Amino acid sequence: MNEKSSGIAGLYKIMQAQLDEDKKTAKLIFLSVTSKSITKEELSELVSPEAITQLIFFCIDLTKSSRAVVNQLKSKQEAKESRAKAQGILESWLDGNFSKYKGYLNNCADDAVYELPKIGKSWSWIRKEITAYAKAKKQVQ
Repeated sequence: MNEKSSGIAGLYKIMQAQLDEDKKTAKLIFLSVTSKSITKEELSELVSPEAITQLIFFCIDLTKSSRAVVNQLKSKQEAKESRAKAQGILESWLDGNFSKYKGYLNNCADDAVYELPKIGKSWSWIRKEITAYAKAKKQVQ
């Protein structure tokens, strides 16, 4: 049993080493072709069915990671725009209603949550924004 498992483990190591070598070759082919720093003869020496398979996987992984980065940037931009829109709505509401809540910012936050359900922000976010608004208003005076 032990000899059999060591034989399988040895075979696995050999296969893993060959896979790693094919991955390196695939990356080398990709980088060489994209930078145009390889001749046709050099390329034909590198190409094997295994290397081409790994090149395909490498390109798929590269595409996936590129899409993920683009989607992440898009998501961050949408969140930033949503936050700015919510801050604008809250600020315009505070311009008209803040004077009613002298010293009672929690009540102000309660009413803002109730009257502005469309901004889709939590009570704690609104309360933090009200505090920032109050500080800014004090500095102006």
